[in-house]
Amino acid sequence: SFKVAVGGIDFLSDGRMVVAQWLHKSTNEGRIYLVENPSEDPAKMKITEIFKGKVEEILGLRVVDDVIYFSSHDGIFKLNNNGGKYESELIMAPGVPVVQKNGSAAFPRVYSLEYYSGNFYYTVSGYKNFNIPDNDGVVMKASLATKEQEIVGRGVRNANGMGMTKSGEVFFADNQGEWRPANAIYHVPKDKSVHFGYPKASQSDGNTGGAMKHFAPRPPESEVQKPAIQIPYRPGGASLTNMHYLEHTPFAGQFLVGDVTVGVVHRTYMEKVNGQYQGASFQFSSVLEAGIQAFTTGPDGTIYGGALGHSTPGWNVSGRTTGLMKWKMNDKPLRDIQAIRSNRTGFDIVFTEPLAPGAADPKHFWVESYYYQPTINYGGNQLDPKKMKITEIKVAKDRKTVAISLEGLKADRVYRFAFAPSLKFENGTSLWNPNAWYNLNSISQAEPLVPLAVSPRISSQFQPEWRFVNNQLTISLKKNEVYRIKLINIRGETVARAAGSGSDLIRLAVPRQGVYLLEIEGKNKSEVLKLSLFQ
Repeated sequence: SFKVAVGGIDFLSDGRMVVAQWLHKSTNEGRIYLVENPSEDPAKMKITEIFKGKVEEILGLRVVDDVIYFSSHDGIFKLNNNGGKYESELIMAPGVPVVQKNGSAAFPRVYSLEYYSGNFYYTVSGYKNFNIPDNDGVVMKASLATKEQEIVGRGVRNANGMGMTKSGEVFFADNQGEWRPANAIYHVPKDKSVHFGYPKASQSDGNTGGAMKHFAPRPPESEVQKPAIQIPYRPGGASLTNMHYLEHTPFAGQFLVGDVTVGVVHRTYMEKVNGQYQGASFQFSSVLEAGIQAFTTGPDGTIYGGALGHSTPGWNVSGRTTGLMKWKMNDKPLRDIQAIRSNRTGFDIVFTEPLAPGAADPKHFWVESYYYQPTINYGGNQLDPKKMKITEIKVAKDRKTVAISLEGLKADRVYRFAFAPSLKFENGTSLWNPNAWYNLNSISQAEPLVPLAVSPRISSQFQPEWRFVNNQLTISLKKNEVYRIKLINIRGETVARAAGSGSDLIRLAVPRQGVYLLEIEGKNKSEVLKLSLFQ
């Protein structure tokens, strides 16, 4: 009987789930519930409504130090508990000018909400009549302590989705439309404000009730931040929502991404190549009860997804607009692609289980490439499609990684991979999902078949980036700090050491492959990481 269109979900420290009810502006009434025993059978759950108020379209919710915050069109709200009675308080209106509509002021449309280290991050739409003509869409950073806000990125179309890594890297998911030929995921740099390519509307007339027609000049292409991921529009995706960072499972370090219209969950693997994020997208789920708007991970590792839809045709899955779902690992093989990484001649494709002998046969693989051209038109086609010729296939010793070299490999193209049913795992089964897309902004100079130096489950306060190639460990650490580093073998012997700052590439010669301890000492902090270095 709990039929809720979920705008946001999170957990209190006592294990209760907080669920925000999204209601359309015509109703203009948001609700927030507490759900006890969410990991149990639904019959054992206890659901309590703790808030009902005039807030328009809750589309983000985060619990910070057991205080509930949520975002609606008007800004960021705090839910105050006054002796068991909860009341909402607007603590931050959008940090951009209000919009004048018919002589009255209206706030821009605020979407998703993320939190990291004292700051909220949220997006403001630049699409249609939500904030015309005064503003373009932006990504905002807002201090919880001081309420000061700053724009950290411009040129956002209709980003109903954000994601945050363990180390505070911010991403958002923008939707296909004008100047967006495909659904796109962008990284928001920490050290500079960038433009994501969606120009301001130049006037209100002609920009409502359909595709927008009137825009101010778009920045030069050299000044536009490239998308890290591009997910093709239908059947791949249609209306992306929030991104959820996975800290466990074999997909740790990756994101799940909801889709309110197609009704599947996407999965993305991203890597940093030549200073920019890029990577691959995969299908994580088949079509669900309804499209997922928000995610969270519970105390027991269960992943929860809250569904949302709208009665407007095309904004729901088979007319369904509510749902609360969960995913939990079982003991069965995943039968999936774990990651795709760029190398200097093509791609390393990493699988979750060992492949059967004979995986190097070209008949198992089909690769096509194309590119997108952003224009004022709504959406865009896949341009210059080319079937790629495979020149070489290598299989790693553990048969979990296949390196494919391609003739005519070029950057600034999307590479689509399809895997034939003839490609089998060691246990005789085929891939659950035989498709993937890699958005190649820049070609990596990594050698083929070089595995990740460190499991993505390992997190570090120093936020290192590393490569292990030809028995050399290359490390780049956070800027503006001096470090001392030691590499220690299993006998406790220091086999390599170096010093430098985060702006340096620190290189350590590794005597032989194996398990090592990496001791990092910086100003006022130090730690020891366990590394498994194999090629």
